[in-house]
Amino acid sequence: MFAAVLTGVSVSDITICGQGTLDGNAGFDNWWKDPKRKNIAYRPRMIFLKGCDKVTVQGITIQNSPSWCIHPYFSTRLTFADLIILNPKDSPNTDGINPESCKKVEITGVYFSLGDDCIAIKSGKLYMGSKYRTASEEITIRQCYMKDGHGAVTIGSEMAGGVKNVTVRDCRFSFTDRGFRLKTRRGRGKDGVIDGILFDNILMEQVLTPIAINSFYYCDPDGHSDYVSTKKALPVDEGTPVIRHLAFRNITCRDCHVTAAFIYGLPEKKIEKISLQNIRMDFAKHPLPGIPAMMDGLKPVTNGGIFAANIVELEIVQVIISGYKGKGLKLHGVEHLYSDNVSDALITDERKEQV
Repeated sequence: MFAAVLTGVSVSDITICGQGTLDGNAGFDNWWKDPKRKNIAYRPRMIFLKGCDKVTVQGITIQNSPSWCIHPYFSTRLTFADLIILNPKDSPNTDGINPESCKKVEITGVYFSLGDDCIAIKSGKLYMGSKYRTASEEITIRQCYMKDGHGAVTIGSEMAGGVKNVTVRDCRFSFTDRGFRLKTRRGRGKDGVIDGILFDNILMEQVLTPIAINSFYYCDPDGHSDYVSTKKALPVDEGTPVIRHLAFRNITCRDCHVTAAFIYGLPEKKIEKISLQNIRMDFAKHPLPGIPAMMDGLKPVTNGGIFAANIVELEIVQVIISGYKGKGLKLHGVEHLYSDNVSDALITDERKEQV
């Protein structure tokens, strides 16, 4: 792709600060027209950091980016603080901050309003993940306001090197398609381990689906193949990703639309543990229909409760959902359910008697 407006390669001890604006001047008459077409080179970022250490970006505004706004790549000890990141809601792939195979990253006090994922944590597709085996890890996101994006905080779908030890706390999500969004699929590889993810003290308003965990994300040329989309258990092999422990606590979701939570692990490699604690979810009076996750076989819905499939251990403590239709909790392939307030009347499950 074309070089970013600000590009750092193997630099350290750098601070970019002030109250100025980086304006990419992108629009639908130039960079956003035919966005996936290569025109000499692909669209540039606004800030790109490769192999950098101890970099701080603080106080500036970034707007009208041709593609991703800030893309740190194989870098360490990064701070992004007190930023404003603005792109139109319909601008293509204008992600806010996308750390890729980075370690010790802090994102604090950032205002996002854009056209794709506000924060997307990545670690490469299979070829890069298996070669370098470098996870994105030790990432803290706090006191951020995320608006209008596809996902507020997203993991993947390029996560073949793994994503570990991510904490998101004291944040507000508004009008995003999804609050937390995990995207993976068969083919991401055995090093694509997701572990140690914590969301704490989050307010979501007008978020279509607050929690979406999707192991069948239909990206890449083979995205709609049987290998990616089948819900039948396939052999565990070098291409099978792993989801271990994720926790969500002290979360309030107002005016949801589609589904309270949609969690779908692989049948051959189930999610090890999901914990939901002290969560309140209310649906909008006039909800908009939508698909809870980008996977084959789903239809638009509204007012869905919690759907959880292919999980070894599911913990639900002090979770209240109001305004849902049908069953509040739908389980499939969940081995152990621990709950303090889920009655049989709320549960539909192929092995309900065991629950």
